[in-house]
Amino acid sequence: MEKFNSILILFIIVLPLIAQIYVSLSYNKYSKINNSSSLTGKDIAQRILEMNGVRDVTIGPINGKRWDDWEPTITDNLGRGKPP
Repeated sequence: MEKFNSILILFIIVLPLIAQIYVSLSYNKYSKINNSSSLTGKDIAQRILEMNGVRDVTIGPINGKRWDDWEPTITDNLGRGKPP
């Protein structure tokens, strides 16, 4: 039983590590490819907001990579903290 627990713990540690390495390698690979329209994520987000009649939301930079966190308690930013 102890051998099974050791293998299980090892599996629980190794599988997420492999997944994180895969995500990081994929992000680094595809982040170097320019899009065909040369628009930034900010440009696209602004267009989506404008097309839907949303004019009272500002879009600003957030420090860090692979940021996809939304903080609902902050009403003037999409992300954690105010833009620099």
